[in-house]
Amino acid sequence: MSTQTQHIGLHQWESADPFLREDFNQDHRLIDAAVAQAEGKADQALSGLEDVGYNVYNLLLQNYYEGKYTGFKKGLMFDGFLDGSRIASWEGSAYRDTAAHTVSLDTAGQSDVPRPATLTSGKSARRGDFVSRLWTAQGNGTITAVSVQGYGTSNIQTVALSIWQDDRKLADATKTLDFLKDNMAWYEFPITCSIRKDEVYEIRVENVTSEGIAGSIVCAYEDEDSIIHPVAIGLTVTPAGSTSGGLISSAEDIGPWTQAICYVRHSGGGTVAAFLGEQSGSLEKMEQAGTSAAQTLEGTSCQESTFRLTRSAAAAAGCLRLSLSGSTPVVHDYGVIFLE
Repeated sequence: MSTQTQHIGLHQWESADPFLREDFNQDHRLIDAAVAQAEGKADQALSGLEDVGYNVYNLLLQNYYEGKYTGFKKGLMFDGFLDGSRIASWEGSAYRDTAAHTVSLDTAGQSDVPRPATLTSGKSARRGDFVSRLWTAQGNGTITAVSVQGYGTSNIQTVALSIWQDDRKLADATKTLDFLKDNMAWYEFPITCSIRKDEVYEIRVENVTSEGIAGSIVCAYEDEDSIIHPVAIGLTVTPAGSTSGGLISSAEDIGPWTQAICYVRHSGGGTVAAFLGEQSGSLEKMEQAGTSAAQTLEGTSCQESTFRLTRSAAAAAGCLRLSLSGSTPVVHDYGVIFLE
């Protein structure tokens, strides 16, 4: 035998060379050792990428909390829940705690809001105008009716009751009322509107009386703990508390990726699971790789769970679903690192 390969010394036989079993066994051992070495280097390189990516995730999230950065970084998704801009939809009883900047489960749900007993003089709206109040939900649920106390300066007035959020109309109902002039009364508007804990809603009472009919509608003020609300309301609500729920993030343009690592910092009891894909309709469950003690960016003790996903085909976008179950899980933030 005259030659061997350059890198690991595999046998190269000439046409007249004899074949020995030991030569083949030696070559196989050399190949096996070379493959093991290559896999070790690949694992080490991937580990290094994960460490770098994790540090970048922490840095970007820190800047996000400090108001220095609020955009999206290609190859990385994260959310510290300072607002709801990166949440596309909710599931079950999950909600965003606006004060703590966390995601939790509402186990009780929103109860009815009784009509107030203490009222003061009203605020009026002529045709084409409205009066409104802001109301913060204390739980999840569905509003099925809104009661408003008021009267009209002309007997026949058409009133539209609507619920808004961020300048979006969520639901409305219209009634033509035969007011008894100067006689304050409660009027109930059947309506269907889903609400979520800690979110703020605007309830509008609008005068939509047709042209040619004069007069105004007048809504009573509610005097509550020295706070005067411009519209007195009562709400009938079907509560929607439970011990399961989650969120689905908006889909982001990542660029080609086949592997992803997700870090979720959470506290409390219950469990947290992660699902990932290109869009909400094609999410795959990520394998949980472990959970360890950690701290939030504010220094509060918590746990950090790591999830992994490897796809057989490359994806171009990233969309994450976090699923919570149990009575007390609290998610502080998450970060997803995408790798080719």
